[in-house]
Amino acid sequence: MRIMIVSGGIAGLAMVRALEQQGFGPDLIKRKADAPQGSTGFYLPGYAARALHELGLRDSLSTMAAPIETQRILDNRGAELSVTRLPGNLVVGPCLALAREALHATLLNS
Repeated sequence: MRIMIVSGGIAGLAMVRALEQQGFGPDLIKRKADAPQGSTGFYLPGYAARALHELGLRDSLSTMAAPIETQRILDNRGAELSVTRLPGNLVVGPCLALAREALHATLLNS
């Protein structure tokens, strides 16, 4: 069986990694050969961080991501609407912040 992933983004690269862990050798088709440029940041809720850990990226994430300990929701004038303090031992995984380029490069080169 042949599997083709048509996406060089985060989801496509994660899918390639997951399939390789299951013993498949998917082909990856990317529109652009280079990693995306820019300074976009990601907020990864606990379930997303857990999924990346399951892909074997725990060590990489620990060096490039910052844990989110408090979430604040503000209105359009900056007034605080709610504050949620996140314990470090969440059942689903830690909430993290990191640069998109760093995650992309890690998935591409791991």
